[in-house]
Amino acid sequence: MTHETVFLAVDLGTSGMKVALITLHGRILGWEVEPVQLHLTPDGGAEQSPEEWRQAFLSAAGRLLARNLVPAGDIRAVACSTQGEGTIAMDENGRPLTNCILWMDMRGAPYLHQQFKGLVNLDNMSLDRILRWVRLTGGMPSPTGKDPAGHMLLIRDRFPDIYGRTYKFLNVLDYLNLRLTGRFTATFDSILTSWVTDNRDPDAICYDAGLVRASGIDADKLPEIVPCTAVLGPLKPDVAAELGLAPDVQVVAGAIDNTAAAIGSGAVEDYATHLYIGTSSWLAAHVPFKKTDVLASLASVPCAVNGRYLLTALQATAGGNLTFLRDNVLYHQDELLQEAQVPDIFKVLDQIAGRTPAGPTASSTPPGFGVNAPRLMIAICAPGCITSPCTTPARTSSALFWKGWP
Repeated sequence: MTHETVFLAVDLGTSGMKVALITLHGRILGWEVEPVQLHLTPDGGAEQSPEEWRQAFLSAAGRLLARNLVPAGDIRAVACSTQGEGTIAMDENGRPLTNCILWMDMRGAPYLHQQFKGLVNLDNMSLDRILRWVRLTGGMPSPTGKDPAGHMLLIRDRFPDIYGRTYKFLNVLDYLNLRLTGRFTATFDSILTSWVTDNRDPDAICYDAGLVRASGIDADKLPEIVPCTAVLGPLKPDVAAELGLAPDVQVVAGAIDNTAAAIGSGAVEDYATHLYIGTSSWLAAHVPFKKTDVLASLASVPCAVNGRYLLTALQATAGGNLTFLRDNVLYHQDELLQEAQVPDIFKVLDQIAGRTPAGPTASSTPPGFGVNAPRLMIAICAPGCITSPCTTPARTSSALFWKGWP
């Protein structure tokens, strides 16, 4: 029997945990999926449970490995890709002190504006600070508060007891790597949206002392930065034993979703562009330079390809619009819903949208969480609010397909 080198690939998105076995040459041997819950709060919060992530990983990986697709000894490494821009406060023993504050959570906005306001402001933040951010990092904190810069200030100001007990703040990818290896680290791309790094050399991303001081977060609460290609070390013995893997299986630092998708698409040459559509969506390309267009909300930022940056135009909510349609319009949980089980209707929606003619009678339904490029649009009209006497569920479905994309 010929033995191939195999990797355990882990993908944690907003909707679920996916694990797969993939050979060194890119052949996918099998995969498993485990859904995870999203918790929304009335004050604009969006959270997920890190413990549920851990259990979802062990469950999905356990099922996959139990299928005996390859000998356990052929599996030589584990690498993760995850949703980005989440924040978890961790204690020094590696236990989460909070749920993960997700990329769509806007509760940090007022604390962000308070921390960064100045005499001359743009989007409620000092123009001087913005120019420094752009020069060093290539971007700036989202004025919506939907990235770690806002999340950490939310914890500092609204939950000071938790802030005081926080050993390190970790992004989603960093948390999974901690659970796998015991190391508190951040990758070149996962640390980006804390907006505290000097990114002018794509191969030597490092903290900038001035940006860290200005962030309002204690420097010792930020993790060590490593390249996406760094080998963090072997699996923790308890994790290896639970999965039935060899104790010398190595963990690669990995990358957040848009960085990993850029490589997975095969578009790794300079200026080769890929389109991703999932819960969110984006257009992205690797480029050999760091550059920012403030007016268009476009920037090239650190990524996993050595010596390169990733230029991305992001739409925050894309496929998530279809979930909204399913859960809040077609199968909203109220007295009108008679079905005990909601079916998987996305293939049906494909058929409905395909046969519905375009025209002015269709609903106008921009994405609920807006886009980042070509300009930041936070609050647009809600799905279905512009209708006519001719509006039907079919036209609403069609509008969410066509009006919801960039």
